[in-house]
Amino acid sequence: MKGPLVDVFYDGRRMVRLGGRRYRKELHGAGCTLAASTTAYLALGFPLLAAVRRARRKVALGFRASYRAGRGVDIINSQIRLGR
Repeated sequence: MKGPLVDVFYDGRRMVRLGGRRYRKELHGAGCTLAASTTAYLALGFPLLAAVRRARRKVALGFRASYRAGRGVDIINSQIRLGR
């Protein structure tokens, strides 16, 4: 895909466009990490949009710290911790 990356957040009341960097590599685990991280931040008491933003930041950091565990595609590093 070419062009800017834009995710759309919609909570039933408002729509927010969330831009980001497009990574040019095949990676396993990004969707699972995004979903699990969003859920974890919600459980910690973050509002939904803040939880999604933090989870997206975690996925971006995980992309940069991805690793290969065999002959397949790289794996996102889901153990990355965000600063406070």
